[in-house]
Amino acid sequence: MIRLAALFVCTVLGAGFATGQEIMRYFTDYGIVGLLGVLVSSAVFGLCLYKTKYYNNFGEILDDMPFCAEVVIFLSFIIFYSAMISAMGEIVWELFGVNKVLTGVLMAFLVCTLTIMGAENIIAFSEIICLPMIVITVIVGIKLMLMPMEFRPPASSVKGAFSPFIYVSYNLASSLAVVTEHKYKKGMATFSAILIGITALAIAIPLYKYYGFVKSCPLPVLSLLPQGELLTYLYIFTIGGAVFTTAVSNSYSASQYLENKTGKNRAVVCVTVALLSLLLSFIGFENIVARGYFVFGLTGLLLMFKVLFKKRTNW
Repeated sequence: MIRLAALFVCTVLGAGFATGQEIMRYFTDYGIVGLLGVLVSSAVFGLCLYKTKYYNNFGEILDDMPFCAEVVIFLSFIIFYSAMISAMGEIVWELFGVNKVLTGVLMAFLVCTLTIMGAENIIAFSEIICLPMIVITVIVGIKLMLMPMEFRPPASSVKGAFSPFIYVSYNLASSLAVVTEHKYKKGMATFSAILIGITALAIAIPLYKYYGFVKSCPLPVLSLLPQGELLTYLYIFTIGGAVFTTAVSNSYSASQYLENKTGKNRAVVCVTVALLSLLLSFIGFENIVARGYFVFGLTGLLLMFKVLFKKRTNW
């Protein structure tokens, strides 16, 4: 149960989450309403995960959905995979000055290799890396909450009432595609929801508290951490781990979908997905987010509602 919950949480922890960008955009910008939205999104994630016990695989979730919606969901896996490659290139370039293309090629190779090895190895990898990432994130959050800085929170806004559902819609497809490959375990949904909630609040509360200082920062969490400290370096590792695990989950989801549709060899499919994602990554992380996320969010909402309102027919 802990292994699958860790895998589910890892697919949610992406570049935007770990850096604080997504937390700012979907929650902190809306003040107290946004902080409550963190709890709502965690509950929705947990409920969607609970509903997966009525499905044997991700293909069953896609049944009866319009073909165009299936295509968009598949493309969303590719786009999110490419966005993570691009994000890793940006991070490594900013921190170490390593060429972005070289970083992208190396990451695509590693992600492709792990995807070919299959779901069990992906789960084993996530079990090793995810729990330390969560612990580091929570420690960083507590440290930031206790910092002696001026309290500059944002104003509350009811516009944030819809953000939890939009946030879930962006992250749900790849999470379910991996998790539904394994039988649902009792308590997994509750445990996953709690882990996501704790991790998200650890980031959201400091960003809410110091909103006036970080609202314009591209890396809001790192901008608050002191340079040169061990915890800062550990958090950089966490961001890198979050990017990598999200890339793996989207790579697996896209490859599994394509393999089922075409019947091609897994290795061939995984390499094809990696090459497509690598080529798209050259567009740049910000351009990918600006041009692709809105459409994928709408399709994700359709998927979310289908899962949430699944009736107990085959379990």
